[in-house]
Amino acid sequence: MLLDSSIVPAIMTLVNPEDFYQERHQRICRAIYSLEAKNEAADTITVADELGRDLDRIGGVVYLSELLDSASTSAHTEHHAKIVLEKSQLRNITGACEDITASVQKGTDALEVLDLAEGRILGISRGGTFREPARIDAVVRGSIDSIDHRMQNKGHITGVDTGFFELNRTLLGWQPDELAIVAARPSSGKTAFAVNCAMTAARSGVPTLFVSLEMTRFTLCERMLAYDSRLDGQQIRSGSLSDRELARIVETGQGVSKLPLWIDDDIGMNVYQVRAKARRLASRTRLGLLLVDYLQIIQSTKAAETWAMEIKKICEGLKSIGRELKIPVVVLAQLKRTGKGEEWRKPYLSDLKESGATEEVADTVILIHRPEAINEERAKKENLEGMAEIIVAKQRNGPTHSFRLDFDKPTMRFSDRSEQQGFIRDR
Repeated sequence: MLLDSSIVPAIMTLVNPEDFYQERHQRICRAIYSLEAKNEAADTITVADELGRDLDRIGGVVYLSELLDSASTSAHTEHHAKIVLEKSQLRNITGACEDITASVQKGTDALEVLDLAEGRILGISRGGTFREPARIDAVVRGSIDSIDHRMQNKGHITGVDTGFFELNRTLLGWQPDELAIVAARPSSGKTAFAVNCAMTAARSGVPTLFVSLEMTRFTLCERMLAYDSRLDGQQIRSGSLSDRELARIVETGQGVSKLPLWIDDDIGMNVYQVRAKARRLASRTRLGLLLVDYLQIIQSTKAAETWAMEIKKICEGLKSIGRELKIPVVVLAQLKRTGKGEEWRKPYLSDLKESGATEEVADTVILIHRPEAINEERAKKENLEGMAEIIVAKQRNGPTHSFRLDFDKPTMRFSDRSEQQGFIRDR
């Protein structure tokens, strides 16, 4: 790379600085890559200047000159780079085996050991390496580049499209690396909301995994077909369809079949198994969104002393999936049943089961309030039929907000309202 800076872009796709065994070679490689990022050619002078205070640590300009003299040609460079990568992978495999063995000897739970083993090996197979702490100057440059990109794309969401205008405006889409909890009382439309989000993401080209711990894949698919065809879900379940409606379902199914959407309905999964499924899918495709239905029925690993501690551990595990795969993780959750006389009120964060543990870990908490599901007669009397209030009760990196959506019960479809009419007040 010192001999011919034109080969640097190709090498950057193959080798990370950490793949070099000697620390001084890692430092030199970082300096060369930094110059390439600034569109500057790498040679002994520019690299020495880029190294700055690290120059003495690598042996000074004398060592750079020795490196340059040792290379007579830049031919076969990619082959040499692959050798560097292979040796790095072998070292990482050795390190992974040592860590796994140490974990077993400490008496770690078998599921945790399996999770560690799979994560380490898959990380190596994807070319992942253990990153060193980042110097603040590199972080600042990356942050400013990100801010500049958002300025150039002002008005666009930065994450995965949620399918709803106000929710996109508040969250800027489902954000990578973040855990979003979507909670509601029983039969208030949690799964329907998740189906809406999954279909929107998949239609926009985002590979989506829907982990359904409550419904079978076929029941969930029927909901998707009802959503997409805008036909009555009850008629689909009972088979009360005309030939024309069946043809519409078939046509809808052909379109849905082409979406980058996967459903996993294995019952009794724990968080380690959910992570394993996501990892394996991510190794085959560019996974962009994970939805899990729902939090409280993810199986315990029997590792925690109390259920509250277990819920926190599950939430932390789900969040780590997003951090590892750099994707948003959206998890449905059940709200506690309200006391007598409180049924009509809007939900609060404190209504989450094990709310302290869940709220602490989640980046975003969204509550769904649907009066019609609580008291159909009262909702009709107060003109609240077909209305759902979406409450962004927590957002670690943005504002909280409430807004209304329309909900069509027969098709289980949420949609933006044509007119905003204010928000429900507590009674």
